Amino acid sequence: MAFVLRGSARALQAAAHHITPRSMSSVAAGKWQIVGSACITRPPVVCPPMTPLEQQYSEMITAIEEENSLKSDHEIRAEQDRINLEIMKTGEADELDLEEASKQTAIEFEDSCLEELKSFKTTHLDKVNPEVKDVKSINRALERSLVLVVKQKLGTSEEWVFPHTPWQPGETLRQVFFYKCQVRNKDGPITPGTNIVDHQWLTQDELDTRFKQSYAKSISKFLVSDR
Repeated sequence: MAFVLRGSARALQAAAHHITPRSMSSVAAGKWQIVGSACITRPPVVCPPMTPLEQQYSEMITAIEEENSLKSDHEIRAEQDRINLEIMKTGEADELDLEEASKQTAIEFEDSCLEELKSFKTTHLDKVNPEVKDVKSINRALERSLVLVVKQKLGTSEEWVFPHTPWQPGETLRQVFFYKCQVRNKDGPITPGTNIVDHQWLTQDELDTRFKQSYAKSISKFLVSDR
């Protein structure tokens, strides 16, 4: 796996293998196994759109900052332009630096900026990212957290689970169960192991469509919603 992960050594081992190294015959025979699973997440890459409450708060903070702030160079320049215009109207232009006054005014600068802004078109990330609908891509849903899930052969069935590996003799129970990892850098594809049928990068909302109810209930205890 060509990702740089941050997490416990045990979790990274499970993430790197993506399979249970032992034979699955014990599962097929109905025997219980203790396993360590890696919850591998890719954090949001961009900020999500603000909620109405967040937008209202942002506008309030902006208004307070503007009210308490000092005048910018542009505002001072606009005031000087207005003074120069009044002086020119009175015919006392001798008191002005005509070369300086003939340059682009603050109002003209604002108008040119507005024209440039009108030509700028925003595009939603979903429309410019061709991988947005590919659930195998780690580059989808950039404003959300993604979790890696694998469809793994468990005995005679195939189940969607987190990447995991069974308990090994000599390990303590503190070294198994669920561990959280985070993708820090991504520069290559996932290479599934022999027991892996499929893999997907899903948002937390999509996990319930893959996991069994009992499994989903277990992981819901440590997953923090990104909404």
